[in-house]
Amino acid sequence: MANLLVVDDEDIFREFAAQTLRAAGHVVTMAASPAIALDLATSARFDLVISDINMPVMSGFDLAAKLNTEGSRRWTPVIFMSSRSDGMSFREAFGVGAIDYLVKPFTREQLLESVRNKLAETERRRTDTIAPGNENAMPSIPGYNLVSEIGRGGMGQVYLADRVKTGMRCALKVLTLVDEGREQTHILARFLEERALLSRIDHAGVARVFDHGIDDNHVFIAMEYFPCGDLKLALENGISIGTALNYVRQIAEGLAAVHALGIIHRDIKPANIMLRNDGTVALVDFGIAKELDAANTFTRNGEMIGTPHYMSPEQIGSKSLDARSDLYSLGAMFYQMLTHSPPFAGERLESVLMQHLQAPRPTLPRNLSILQPLIDRLLAIDPAARFPDVASFLKDFSVVELMRFSDHVGVREKSFAGMAMLDTLSKN
Repeated sequence: MANLLVVDDEDIFREFAAQTLRAAGHVVTMAASPAIALDLATSARFDLVISDINMPVMSGFDLAAKLNTEGSRRWTPVIFMSSRSDGMSFREAFGVGAIDYLVKPFTREQLLESVRNKLAETERRRTDTIAPGNENAMPSIPGYNLVSEIGRGGMGQVYLADRVKTGMRCALKVLTLVDEGREQTHILARFLEERALLSRIDHAGVARVFDHGIDDNHVFIAMEYFPCGDLKLALENGISIGTALNYVRQIAEGLAAVHALGIIHRDIKPANIMLRNDGTVALVDFGIAKELDAANTFTRNGEMIGTPHYMSPEQIGSKSLDARSDLYSLGAMFYQMLTHSPPFAGERLESVLMQHLQAPRPTLPRNLSILQPLIDRLLAIDPAARFPDVASFLKDFSVVELMRFSDHVGVREKSFAGMAMLDTLSKN
């Protein structure tokens, strides 16, 4: 039977759906909010998500979009269940990739029939995608031999591909052009903006772009392929303090290059930091990046952009952003690298967001106290209290790096002179 995720903030509907599906033999996980659902989806693969639409802070529409855009390696089908029965809701639901829509109240039989039929359809879709000899399994992109699909989301598909001209292996991000009205126009605009931004950046700390183009049916970006995976996976396996410091320096240097071009990333997080075989790292996923002086942001009015555990207070408040917002996200990720937990956590999204806005800044363990001034300033609630730019952060950070941190506690704790020096720099 299938592995299903039921998402609804109302206990009665969540329990009704879960009990019905479990009685049919399915394995069912429940989530009381989209934030919890997203966390669950990072550690488990679900064959199908059944979600409400109207939920606090994040809607079911936002959940569906995030499930299939944020570093996803596999398409996650979604069935919506809602009391909303208007045409606009239907259009928006299928615009974010829904495969079915159940209007509340519905019967057990209606739910089971929908799940049964859609599981069969998605299984056929996956089988067709990998079936030998299926010429429609992957698009035909001139100049590239596509090997396999490695990612899928609202901004297109990502394929492992070989460039015919050079034989170089790359990640090919492809958006198929179809006539689907305003939603397609919105996605295409975001895709083209990402292509334009990436093409301007030439730095080792940012994923390399080898090629980009457009034909009658597709827009594509050929980017560097990272077989070692991302920082999120590395953190799950554990990294040393020395490695954490090395990665933070590299990420900051990549951000400096991005900011120098007047671009803010807006979604700095472990899943968007890729690892190379030689120990270097690179920023990826500029799908929601923004030019600081751009008139068009390609976001809906009042929409929060980012990932909750790493979002700056001004992102949460949908306020004006600048490079200091990326520095806040870097600080949240830095803290997680050092402690193996994000700075703020909770079962509900609202709790996490409120901690970013109001809670005391997190304290590092005693043996890492030398780094506390850096964390405090990166994670300052008021942007004016943070480092004004990446260069200022790197100036203070270099003091720690020159001390050549190791994994030996004695080395971490012995340099009182270095601690005083760092404290002095952090106050400048």
